[in-house]
Amino acid sequence: GDIQCSKDEVTTRVGIKTYVLTTTGQNPATFTVNSRLPKLIQDNNMQDDFQVVIASDIPYSFAATLARQQLENKDFSFEKDKYKLHINSCNIYGSPEKITMEMNVNGSAKTFLGSKKIKGAIYAQGIPYYDAATQSIRVNDFSWHFKTRDVLLKSAAWLTKVGFEKRIESLLTFPVKDKIEEARKQVQEALNKNGRVSKGVVVRGNIRAVRPEAIYLTPDAMRAVVVGEGTVNVLVEGY
Repeated sequence: GDIQCSKDEVTTRVGIKTYVLTTTGQNPATFTVNSRLPKLIQDNNMQDDFQVVIASDIPYSFAATLARQQLENKDFSFEKDKYKLHINSCNIYGSPEKITMEMNVNGSAKTFLGSKKIKGAIYAQGIPYYDAATQSIRVNDFSWHFKTRDVLLKSAAWLTKVGFEKRIESLLTFPVKDKIEEARKQVQEALNKNGRVSKGVVVRGNIRAVRPEAIYLTPDAMRAVVVGEGTVNVLVEGY
């Protein structure tokens, strides 16, 4: 930004972009250090505040583990046991826009002719979103995958009738609160403790708030992106 001079000091604004990623589950096997500095861009309209982007990944494998804890070997019943469903196993996959849940189930529905059975794999898809109230990734717009729709029309249309997909949707919660808070604290602690980055250079700042930005689906994970907002000052002292 513009350089302003007075009797005792020289003031200018300098902006730095950073990206912090946290992963839930196992630590990444490898990582790459980028040693190249970005190009310097001059901007005379910079503000005094700063933003830090914090991303937290929930790998699909870890999401599947959490889903199994909620759903595997569980029984669901509807309309006074007229409809019953048992989930034997489940798994979660990623796709460009939605996550897919595969469930291996046994089910039955009481009819005038006896009991109508359903058995096998069913698939449902949903759109993940960031729930700011619980600081977790949740899923809405859960609907049956095309592989399942034909099966339901023939033998288990009651699954949609009783709102089974909404029941599953309500149980899927993937917390990222701790990881986001950990990343925020690390940035804040760096500002507090490591303010003197070199001889004569001191950084002072504070993160005021964290707000949700978006959810992205990568090939391996659901990624919650939040933005930490605050103020920062860099003081260059005389030698």
